[in-house]
Amino acid sequence: MSQIKVNSIVPVGGLPSGANGGIIQVVQVKHSAVVSTTGTTYVDTGLSATITPSSNSSKILIFVSIGYFIGRSTDQARGGFRLLRGSTPIEQGPNDGSSPENEPDGLGSSTNLGGVKQFTGRYNLHVLDSPATISATTYKTQFANNQSSASPTISVNTGDNNSGEKGSSYMTLMEVTT
Repeated sequence: MSQIKVNSIVPVGGLPSGANGGIIQVVQVKHSAVVSTTGTTYVDTGLSATITPSSNSSKILIFVSIGYFIGRSTDQARGGFRLLRGSTPIEQGPNDGSSPENEPDGLGSSTNLGGVKQFTGRYNLHVLDSPATISATTYKTQFANNQSSASPTISVNTGDNNSGEKGSSYMTLMEVTT
C-alpha cells in the first residue's frame, strides 16, 4: 500500500503574489442539549472543541454560532457570552452592569417600560487566535445573566419562551498556517 504525506500543496504556477499558508485541519462540533443559567457568574454552555496544532506558529480561526433565549420578568433582559482557550478568556462578553446590549458579546433588550422581556436569537463570533503550542487546545463558550433580580434566565439551544430544544450550536476550529 502506498501513502503520500505532505505538509502543504502548492499549485504548479505557485501561489499568487503575497499569498502564503493555508488551512491545515478543520474541527467542527455540534451541541444540541439545552443548557440554562439564572446566575450572573459565567458558566459553560456545553459547546467546546479541541484541536492539536501542527506548529507553534499556526493560528486557529474560530467560528461560533449559538442559538439562545434570554428573559427576565421585568425591565431589561441582559446577558453575555465569552470564549475561552482552556481557562483563559480570549473574547470577553459583558457582565458588569454597563449597557451590555451595546457591546459586541452582549445580549439585551434595553426598554425600561416594565413587564416580561423575552427574546431569542443567534450569537455569532469569529476570532483568529494564536495559541503558540502544539499541544491539544480546547476552546469553549460560557454565558451569564447581567442582573440577579427579577428571575433572569439565559439558555442555549431553546425556542421561544425557553420552551425546550429547538436548535443547535456550532463551533468550527481551523488551523491556519502563514
